[in-house]
Amino acid sequence: MEAKPVYDNYEISGCVKRNDGGGEYVEIAMDGETPDFWTLYGHIDGGGIEAIGDFKSREQAEAVYSRITGLPFSESYEADGRLRLMHAAPALLEALEPYAVMAKNRVHWAYANGDDGELLEQVFSKLLGAYAQATSTPPGAAAVARQIERLVQADFFGEWDSERENPEFVAVEHDIPGRWVTPWSGLDRSQQLRALETHVDWDGFDWVESGVVTRNVIEGKPKERWFEGTGGVQDAITEEFSPAFRISTMSDKPEAAEMAEGQDGRLIRDTTRSLVKAVMLDVWPSIATVVDFGINTQEHYEALYYPLRHGDFTPEQLDAALGKGLILTELVNAATHNPHKGIVFRTGWDGLVLEPEDCHAGGKPACKPSLSDIADSRAEPARPVPCKEKDDGFEL
Repeated sequence: MEAKPVYDNYEISGCVKRNDGGGEYVEIAMDGETPDFWTLYGHIDGGGIEAIGDFKSREQAEAVYSRITGLPFSESYEADGRLRLMHAAPALLEALEPYAVMAKNRVHWAYANGDDGELLEQVFSKLLGAYAQATSTPPGAAAVARQIERLVQADFFGEWDSERENPEFVAVEHDIPGRWVTPWSGLDRSQQLRALETHVDWDGFDWVESGVVTRNVIEGKPKERWFEGTGGVQDAITEEFSPAFRISTMSDKPEAAEMAEGQDGRLIRDTTRSLVKAVMLDVWPSIATVVDFGINTQEHYEALYYPLRHGDFTPEQLDAALGKGLILTELVNAATHNPHKGIVFRTGWDGLVLEPEDCHAGGKPACKPSLSDIADSRAEPARPVPCKEKDDGFEL
C-alpha cells in the first residue's frame, strides 16, 4: 500500500506570480497585495510543508479543507480529536491490511472445506467493510501487484516440461541461457493465464477480484489500471478468467444456480462445489469430497485438478459422476490435461446398492424394489430379534 502523508496542521496562503526576467516564480502575497490564487498547505511533522492544491479563491481552499477534515477551517494550530483520528488513519489502515487478508482467506478456506463460510463472513463483516470503505482495492493489492510486475517484466520463462500444453513456468529476472526462452510478450493467452495462476498467490482476493485483475493484465492494461473494477461493483467475469466465478456465485445463491441438462433439474451438489473451490484455492479437499470422488492419492487429486482448472469438463459433468467410479474414471481419462492417464477411481459409493433411478428397465437383483412392487407384495411379519434377558436394565 502506498504511504500517504500525515499532516499535523493546515494553512491557507494567498500567492502571487512574479517574473524578474530570469523566469516566473511564486511567492506568498504580501499584506495588502491581491493574491493571484490561494494554496492549501499541509504541515508534515519533521518534513516541512506540502502544497495540497491551488484554488482561485480562499473560499474554495477552505471548502477543500472541510472536505478533508470534516471541520470548518480554523487558524488554530491545535489539532482536536477528530484531526488526531484522521492523522492516525493511514497507520490504522496499514495495521488492518494483514488482518483483512487473513479474514478473506479464512472465509475462502471455510467454503472450500465445507465449513460455515457464511458465518465467518458475518464475523469479519465489520473488518472487511471498514477496509473496503478506506481503499478502492482488495487487501494485499500491493503484494499482488509486485508479483504480477515481476511476471510481465521477466526476461524469460523456463519451460520445464515441453510435452504439456500448459506447462509450469519459472520467472527469471536476468538472462540465463536455456533451451526454451520466451518473454512474457511471447506467451500465448492460455500460457499467460497459467503463469498468473501459478506465480501469483492472490492473498486477500476472492475469485471475482482475481478474475478482474487477470483480465486487465491479459488485455494489456497499464499497471495503474490492473485493479480497475475490484472496488465496489465488479464487472462480469467470464469463466476464462475466473473458472470458479460461476460455481462460487452458485454457492452464495443456490436458488439462482443454473440447472444442468440431463440432470433432472438438480442443482450442483455441495460436495461438487466443495471440490471445485478446493481446486481453485489450491487446498486439499474435505473428507466428504475425498470419499464421494474416490480421491485416494495425490495422483487422483491431480487427475481432477488439472482438467477442472483448464475446463476439460464442467462442474455439471463432474457432479453427474459423483459417487460413480466407472463414470468418473471415463470422464477423467478422456480429459486432455489429465497427467495420469489410465488412473482408476473407486468412490465410497461404488459398493452400495444402486439407486432406483440407475436401474435398467426390467430390474436386476441389485436394484431396489419399485413403489409398485412394494404395494403389490404381501405383508410379512417382522422376524423376532434374539436378545438377552434383562433384570432392571442389567443383562442376566
